[in-house]
Amino acid sequence: MKKILLLFCAFMQIHAWAQTSFPASWAGTWEGDLHIYGIGKTYPDVRMRLIIKPIEGSDRWQWTILYLAEKTDERAYELAVVDSASGHYFIDEKNSIELDAYLRGNSFISRFAVEKNLLDVIYTLEGDAIRFQVCPGSTKPVRKSGNKAEGIKGVASFPVSSYQGAVLRRVE
Repeated sequence: MKKILLLFCAFMQIHAWAQTSFPASWAGTWEGDLHIYGIGKTYPDVRMRLIIKPIEGSDRWQWTILYLAEKTDERAYELAVVDSASGHYFIDEKNSIELDAYLRGNSFISRFAVEKNLLDVIYTLEGDAIRFQVCPGSTKPVRKSGNKAEGIKGVASFPVSSYQGAVLRRVE
């Protein structure tokens, strides 16, 4: 019983440290190749850069994504804290769009819908790298299953239209 209690206390200390060290422990410039897979199709890789750094004189953080293709596509967002104790943040796109995001373990996750598309965006800190993943798909279910008459709750399955993934390494 003592071992379980000690393990639980250690876990809670690590969890508390992870919550209080984000986003500072993620600060830097990260870069890697973004791989994009569609339905029966693979697209050319795109060089991607993520810049995370504090904004001087503010409690916000720069959260800039650059896609370094023929023409650079820059997304100059800001990360703001809603409640760091619960791991609740939001990405301010600075155009009236604010996307809520949650730190769960070493993953920073947002789920949102744009028109009829649902997107899961996940950043996971894995040692000296950040794994970036985007899974978009329709908000219209592909299948509904379950049998209420038998006490089985209904479940809706949603399609995944593509997958984008990159392993970003710290360059600064």
